[in-house]
Order: sequence, then C-alpha cells, then structure tokens
Amino acid sequence: MADSSDQLDLSELNEAYPDALPHRMGIKITEASAMRVVGTMPVLGNRAASAGWVTGVATRLHAGRTLATYEIVITDDHGRRVCTARLSCLLRDAVPGGGPPAS
Repeated sequence: MADSSDQLDLSELNEAYPDALPHRMGIKITEASAMRVVGTMPVLGNRAASAGWVTGVATRLHAGRTLATYEIVITDDHGRRVCTARLSCLLRDAVPGGGPPAS
C-alpha cells in the first residue's frame, strides 16, 4: 500500500488547469493510482447517454518498458456500459539535453 506521500491531491489535480479541455467539459477525477483512474463528467446530449452523468474507468492492462495499454470503460448513471476503448501509449526515454527550450 502506498503511503500518503505517493497519493495525488485530487482537488489540486481537478483545479490545476482551469482553461484546459477536461475542466471546461466538467470532468472530475475521483480516483487515481498507477493501476486505475476514475473520472466523471456531465452528459449534455452528446453520446449514447443523453442525460445525467457518465463515469469512466481506465484500467492498466499492460505496463512494459516501452508500451503501456489501458482499457477504458464508460458507464451511465445506471451502470450500463455506453462505451469501451483501448489506449496504447508508447513510452520513450527523455532525450539527453532535451529540456525546455532556452529563452
């Protein structure tokens, strides 16, 4: 079990970038760990759910040195699955000397 120094401050995370797309869409992260991230957002008639809230759960399926894969399941207020997706991320080492550009 992770100690408190490994835990994310979700309230700080949810308010960190007020002009970013997740904040503008009303997305709130309710749980975050290395294995799983859970978030909710209001439905405004734009997907298979037409009202209420949807909850997204991203679960890590594979985490290698260069590739990570996640399954993402979106459910409505009644727990019905409205979407399933799979996300694959290529992990690259930082390029030596590739920090932010000099100003």
